[in-house]
Amino acid sequence: MSSLSLKAQEVRKNTENISVNKYIEIRPDIGPYNSHSIIGEYGYKVFHPGAIKNAIVAPLEGNMDSALSVASIRRGATDAWLAWSWALDWRKWGWDHIAYHDSQSDLQEDDIWADGRLKITTDSSWRELCNDHTSGSRADCTNKFFQLLPRTITAETDHHFHKSGFVDDDFMTGDSA
Repeated sequence: MSSLSLKAQEVRKNTENISVNKYIEIRPDIGPYNSHSIIGEYGYKVFHPGAIKNAIVAPLEGNMDSALSVASIRRGATDAWLAWSWALDWRKWGWDHIAYHDSQSDLQEDDIWADGRLKITTDSSWRELCNDHTSGSRADCTNKFFQLLPRTITAETDHHFHKSGFVDDDFMTGDSA
């Protein structure tokens, strides 16, 4: 197969082999450790349905490295939580509203992206945006904002994976707290 036809096939998206969490899961193994938060409290490391997705990597037809994809997974996750924030000055006490956005792959990707956004659920637009566009096996970013009172928040992440010789994966995850 010519390299031109391989390039044309890379545009194809992998939508058949994506699984999603269907129940609330507490997963201490996903995301960074936050010493100011307790796992399971205020949404920290609590993943609601749709917050974690896994895609089995699919090789393009004619790819000689197709054995790599047999057990290779691309993962995306979004975690949203609240954390009490205090300072010596009591007027600065309140709540951090935080989201972590993570794209991971078993492959060394040519392009791997995590584009994250965070807002109060009732807001019409996103309050905070972050992104990490890189190559390798992980892209991640965190965003947050402060409020005096705790609010219900929504976070979403767009995940993108591209490696020559393999079908691209693009999907979204989302969480709330």
